[in-house]
Amino acid sequence: MVRRNDWRLASLYICTVGLFLIISIVNYVSFREITTSTTQVNEQMYPLDQTVGHLLLAVVSQETAIRGFLLTQNQTFLEPFEQGKREAEIVNQQLTDIGIRDHHYKAAIESIQESLAQVELFFLQVKQLIDDDQVEEAFILHNEGNSEMELFREQIQSLSKLVVSTIAKSWSDQKSRANYSMNMIIAGSIISFFAIIATWMMFRTTKQALKNTFDSERRYRRLVDHSPDAIAVHQDGIVVFANPACAQLMGVDDSAQLIGMPMLKFVHQPFADLVVSRAKQAIEDNEVGALDEQFIKLDGEIIDVEVTAIGFPYNGRPAVLIMAREVGFRKEAERKMEMANTLLQRLSMLDGLTGISNRRSFDEDIQKYWNASKHNQVPITILLFDIDNFKAYNDFYGHQAGDVCLQSIADTAEDEAKKVGGTAYRYGGEEFAILLPDLNEDKALHVASRIRQAIEERFIPNAGISSDTLVTISIGVATSDLAYDQSWEQWLRAADQALYKAKNQGRNSISVAEKVLN
Repeated sequence: MVRRNDWRLASLYICTVGLFLIISIVNYVSFREITTSTTQVNEQMYPLDQTVGHLLLAVVSQETAIRGFLLTQNQTFLEPFEQGKREAEIVNQQLTDIGIRDHHYKAAIESIQESLAQVELFFLQVKQLIDDDQVEEAFILHNEGNSEMELFREQIQSLSKLVVSTIAKSWSDQKSRANYSMNMIIAGSIISFFAIIATWMMFRTTKQALKNTFDSERRYRRLVDHSPDAIAVHQDGIVVFANPACAQLMGVDDSAQLIGMPMLKFVHQPFADLVVSRAKQAIEDNEVGALDEQFIKLDGEIIDVEVTAIGFPYNGRPAVLIMAREVGFRKEAERKMEMANTLLQRLSMLDGLTGISNRRSFDEDIQKYWNASKHNQVPITILLFDIDNFKAYNDFYGHQAGDVCLQSIADTAEDEAKKVGGTAYRYGGEEFAILLPDLNEDKALHVASRIRQAIEERFIPNAGISSDTLVTISIGVATSDLAYDQSWEQWLRAADQALYKAKNQGRNSISVAEKVLN
């Protein structure tokens, strides 16, 4: 019996030792895989993510330099361009080296490099135009070339998502392996006391391995300390971490001054509910996209920031990491860009010599007014006129005097048109047009007569004809009130024919178009 018990004890001991060895071997292999996975994340994925971020910063630096110059035409904005270009070349080479070492990211890296080549070519084209003092062409080319930059950002975002996905999968695999090891330890503890001891040891070993993993993650927090973006972590609404850039953004000397403060203390009140909602969403969905918000510095100053929130475990508890970047300069640049675009749009609709609306504006307005006239069943009249014997005036006085004459007549026409809610246009050369919405033929003839008389009473001599000849105009009038079935092209042609008729009547006269119904 003793021998049998001894044999059973020996068998149990052997089984326990064997089980312990099996569990030890399995856990050893699992820990090796965890270490290998962690090393891969530390040595490959994080550096790649950092390299991609540096590349984006280098390209954005070039874009900001060009955009700043185009908005202000201040050469100091171009100084960061060359530095950004050099940094992009260095980072591009680093990406090439990474693609050679890791074929998993090779296709994505090549796509980014192709997109980068397009963006750099686009920047060089814009820069060349700036160097050639062709600022307006550079501005237009820059506005038309946003698609290359958008494509580049999409490629960067795609690679970043791939890296994040790989990192997440790596952490998931590590967690699965750790759980498997734990199950093996628990199973061994049920068999014998020695297995329980082994399980306890293994648990401590596993716990230490996980702690080492978290310590490794904390080492990468040093990268956060050197980030130009403000980065903070809040847990249960309380700030538990802030990097130096965050301290600078909030207007304090040391980031430690922010620790322990309520996160909402730094949020402008209109955004408080949104920030709370986004924090909950970040914890549930891991990440929410960038959004413009407003923060309040400790001195009370309100600043515009772009904020991205990411949910993650911090010290074993759910927390929210926020990355904030001040965008006041960007918003000011966007405002100036909008003002510049508005100015360009307005200038594109004005005649450069006379300052009144040009032919392009006329082509847009005539269709708009014609359609409104037909829809509302109200009349609309067009006046077409040109300067009599203007070629003789130009030949005698010269083109500069001719330009002054055109400006004087344009001012008179615009003043009279505005009195009745109309618009004057320079139609081409010495020919002008006036659109008179809601005016019938009788009222339009009165306006035409005032314009003709006002120009005649300016007493502009035209010695190119004779010493006692004055500058006059001939006017063609066409009203749409009896021609709703006509197209606006037919209506315009009728006014042109009326002008031709006025010329044939001896000039300095007004002719009314015949009513033609279709």
